[in-house]
Amino acid sequence: GIFATVRMLDLGVDFALGIGMDRTATPFGRYRPWMVLGAPILMLAVYMLFMAPPTVDSVYLIGWLLVMYLGTSILNLSHTAWASTLATTYDERSRVFGALTGVGVIGAVIALLVPVFLPRLAQWATMTVTPRSSGRRRRSGLPSSWASFTATALSSPAWVSSTTSNPFMRR
Repeated sequence: GIFATVRMLDLGVDFALGIGMDRTATPFGRYRPWMVLGAPILMLAVYMLFMAPPTVDSVYLIGWLLVMYLGTSILNLSHTAWASTLATTYDERSRVFGALTGVGVIGAVIALLVPVFLPRLAQWATMTVTPRSSGRRRRSGLPSSWASFTATALSSPAWVSSTTSNPFMRR
């Protein structure tokens, strides 16, 4: 019921956002301001949905789901449109979107595996360093840089098309 209602109300949003993005002209580019706008909208909506009061009603859910889908639409459309402008030829666009799709699948698989491995990761993160009889020391905690590197490197389509001839791409 509620999700179907929200998706029906959200039908025209992508069309309107696309028109708005096409008419945007800023010194920061056509799509970056939209990405900057969409991220806090999505973050606020997800926070409000996950931290909903116990007495939540359908109006609250529909309202915040609409805001969440608005933020998601802004980010998805701006990210995809930006990726399409990075590549000027058919082959480059194929490579960019193939990489984006591949990274998306890898991200979805990782997200699905988190609940499976979370208890083990939590146990590993709380381990203490104790000497072993062989003289080697055991690792303590999770590596701190892998998550930030993965999020940064895989969230931008620019890394896929570093050899593009697009004059608007900043390096």
